[in-house]
Amino acid sequence: MKVRRAVLGVCTFRRASLERTLVSLIAQVTPVGVETTIVVADNDGTPSARPLVERVAQQTGVPITYLHCPARNISIARNGVLAEAEALGADALAFLDDDEWVGPDWFSTLLATLEHTGADAVFGPISGIHSDEAPGWIRAGRFHDMQPEIDLAGRVRTGHTGNAMVALKTPAFTGRRFDLRFGQSGGEDTEFFAAAKAAGAVLLAAPLALAWEHVPADRANAGWLFRRRFRMGQTHGLLIGRDASPVRRAGLAAVAAAKASACLAMAVPIAYSRERRNRALLRGCLHVGAASSLLGLRSLTLYGYESGATGADVPATPPDRSSS
Repeated sequence: MKVRRAVLGVCTFRRASLERTLVSLIAQVTPVGVETTIVVADNDGTPSARPLVERVAQQTGVPITYLHCPARNISIARNGVLAEAEALGADALAFLDDDEWVGPDWFSTLLATLEHTGADAVFGPISGIHSDEAPGWIRAGRFHDMQPEIDLAGRVRTGHTGNAMVALKTPAFTGRRFDLRFGQSGGEDTEFFAAAKAAGAVLLAAPLALAWEHVPADRANAGWLFRRRFRMGQTHGLLIGRDASPVRRAGLAAVAAAKASACLAMAVPIAYSRERRNRALLRGCLHVGAASSLLGLRSLTLYGYESGATGADVPATPPDRSSS
């Protein structure tokens, strides 16, 4: 597949760091013959990111398409970017989070991997950047880093939108959308790529397409890490138990609980090392999350609605659109 047109998409919610993200995207060295468009989807109830987007576009002279996708459901924002990319006739869509930034060769590296391998989607690593005040065990353990997990066949097991490029016109991704049911709990990207993989998508890693992520103080602590792993486990539980019978779900929950117990046992002899102990406990927390989901417990909410709305209340109308 040869990419002629690509969209660089960013979903945002009240983050000033969006400016650094956009500046890094504007600085990309684009291969000859490839046209790119930056699209920002604002998931806030009010168009709070519009002034920042317009200011960056005016200062740099680079047009940026702004979409207002309210309802505070991240799947709505991601689907807005997808729809805009399709409307533009884009061959590929690169996703980057609004608290990340990249070097000037990021886009071309993702693109080269996508084209040369024939993959349907490729994923780059994310490196967490901590302040000096972050606990030493968190900095040493690199707990906020994200590396694509590779299976024995060399393919990515689970995809994410933090640093990714998708070939939009391949059968597995044509018309595909993020599930609104995961838009509050998170894990919508895991479900999206899992469904694409089940439909035949080939997911590969682009190890040189590195993105950096600022880790704020409220995330550089054990509580946040444990909540994140628990939520990741809940997403995994939802996916593996979605079509299972009650008996099968109970069996899967028992297996997850046994794995959690094993992780707890592993943490005891290494309790002297806070980094190693917490790594084992975090793994156990993931299995606890999976078990809780398989048993029907409610998922954690990361992206809340205003006024108590639910997924059923999300309007089907297209997002407000403007170009700066």
